[in-house]
Amino acid sequence: MGMNPGSEKQPMWVPHTDVFVSDAGLTVLVELAGVRKEDLELSFEGGRLGIKGDRPHPFSGDRDSATHLTEEIKCGRFEAVIEVPHAYDTAQAKAAYQNGFLRIEVLRRR
Repeated sequence: MGMNPGSEKQPMWVPHTDVFVSDAGLTVLVELAGVRKEDLELSFEGGRLGIKGDRPHPFSGDRDSATHLTEEIKCGRFEAVIEVPHAYDTAQAKAAYQNGFLRIEVLRRR
């Protein structure tokens, strides 16, 4: 099966994510340096927290003509899905984005 030139899509990447649980609730921290707040999309569906967005590459030169010595920074479309246990109230979740970190707080159900 052949592919048309230019038709291949850049694969999605998954950002680094930490999830903490305490007596008060669940905290999700997502590392998203270089992502603009308006390029983030959050959703809660069936006990799942979805985080989607797009990060442009920070290199301002011509990437095709440059020689890559290392290339570890993931760019382009990304997606993360976090399972949120039923004990947490996703309807009361709060999100904040500061200094390249998305922080989502989900309180424990009472």
